Amino acid sequence: MTKLCLYISCLITLVACTHSLPPASNQPISPEVIKENFVFATHGNDTLSLDKYEFHSTIDSIKKPVILFAFGGGFKGGDKAYKGYISFFHFLARQGFVVVSTDYRTQLKDLETSNIQSPIDFMQVLQQAIDTAVTDFYDATSFILSHHDAWNINPQQIIACGSSAGAITALQATYYRCNQTTFALHLPDTFQYAGVISFAGAILDSHVPTWKNKPCPMLLFQGRADNIVPFQQATLAPFGGLWGSETIAASLKKVKASYQFHIVENAGHEIADLPLHRNHYDVMSFITRQIIHKESIVLETHESIPNEEITNPRFTLQDYLNNNLK
Repeated sequence: MTKLCLYISCLITLVACTHSLPPASNQPISPEVIKENFVFATHGNDTLSLDKYEFHSTIDSIKKPVILFAFGGGFKGGDKAYKGYISFFHFLARQGFVVVSTDYRTQLKDLETSNIQSPIDFMQVLQQAIDTAVTDFYDATSFILSHHDAWNINPQQIIACGSSAGAITALQATYYRCNQTTFALHLPDTFQYAGVISFAGAILDSHVPTWKNKPCPMLLFQGRADNIVPFQQATLAPFGGLWGSETIAASLKKVKASYQFHIVENAGHEIADLPLHRNHYDVMSFITRQIIHKESIVLETHESIPNEEITNPRFTLQDYLNNNLK
């Protein structure tokens, strides 16, 4: 652990010597970062694979932490190798992480919208879509764990990460694990994710999120005006629904968990993507302080434009249905 902390700290120091990040379009793609593809599961006609990104250096003897990433796409589509993700993967690989971008089945891609007569109908199919994605995320995790020696990784430092639907998947996987649901039986009894990084995610449940076991550190990004994934909640009593980053942060505070919450005022669903380009060092600070060094802190930041009136739009489950079934 001491060697790993020193390794990460040295890399951060080297990166911090640069004055600023170049624009997202100019983010370097490193030829030293090696990409490999592995098939980890087959379900009928669906063959699921993952892409592993790793920077090969002279200090590969140190066991590396892992970022397991799930793509966005509303559970209707998406691509683990989407070009907008690659600079983020390469940045993390250059900092000493093994980055794994995984497939998962997108159950809503063949959804007949004519069969959805109400928000309750949609909640049922959304639950199935999320649970399927979580199952595949767990299978990818199991595959990584089974290769921890060959890949020279630290199995106790696997961080769940995702954008939009992928962030929902990462959060839900951690939520199920902490609450010991049957889905969590996919993984070894002693396994816990070391942390979660969510770019505009939410948790689906019939009630406000509660934690049977104390959750791992979490880093949450979301725009207050997000009209795709709710910032607060999109629920229908008494059936529940989606609980967004603000509600998740409140639930973490209640159990005295360690987390960071980055709120972008008046921003929409672009926060599912923008932090992957402009918040690299916020991500590294979170990992270094709260995961590697195990600092227990709460940090909430509000980003806004001076003199701009801050809005707090209402978002319902019907809004989620309308905006995600286009």
